[in-house]
Amino acid sequence: MVRLDFLDTTWIQVRNGRGITLFQGQLNRSVQFPGSGGLQVRARRPQLVRWSTTTKSDQTLDSSAAGVWSVLAGVADLPVNTESP
Repeated sequence: MVRLDFLDTTWIQVRNGRGITLFQGQLNRSVQFPGSGGLQVRARRPQLVRWSTTTKSDQTLDSSAAGVWSVLAGVADLPVNTESP
């Protein structure tokens, strides 16, 4: 499982390694997603998004990646498709 935490409300899109959207919308609370197969996050304000797993403590999305897909390192156990759908 991958936990996403937010410092403030921001728009995000989350998809799995096969490119299937798991969530799209605004969030301002902690949420969890299955990490098996990879996880990708795109955020309007990525500096507000922190993520963690049971083996990785809080990581921050690249703040220069607004609107760009961020592949969460160490989450995938299958190849990740980074092309936009």
